[in-house]
Amino acid sequence: MKDRSEWRVWLCYATVVAALTWLSFGSLRFHQLDTHDAESFADHLRIEQDGSYFFSADKQQATGRLFADAVKYATFLIFGNDPAVFHLLVVALHMLASLLLALLVRRMGFAVEWAFSTGLFFLLNVAHFQAIHHISALDYPLAVACACAALIC
Repeated sequence: MKDRSEWRVWLCYATVVAALTWLSFGSLRFHQLDTHDAESFADHLRIEQDGSYFFSADKQQATGRLFADAVKYATFLIFGNDPAVFHLLVVALHMLASLLLALLVRRMGFAVEWAFSTGLFFLLNVAHFQAIHHISALDYPLAVACACAALIC
């Protein structure tokens, strides 16, 4: 960010992204369990009883993505197996990934309009719109957010 005016533009952009995220995905807080969600919740309860089960290939939802599984389990430890919290976590990560992608594109030297368009297209892309409805899909925006953050750094 070269000057204060660009910070204001980014703040406005982030506000627009937050509003679009809420309008597009805010109703997910009322969404109940869907694809593989019940299996993930059952695994959380098993891991709580036996920590070694976290690494077991016998988990009902064995993704092989330990970082994403750790994020899901940490969320369970804080909030319990509340579908609303998990759906809003997926939405928040999706929004964060969108913002980080826009920042990455800008840092790569593209015009701010291209950067903002990239972030908005990621946020509202119909190809993955349904995936955000699944708690098990947390892995994908988490991976995008981490990859963009690593490249920005």
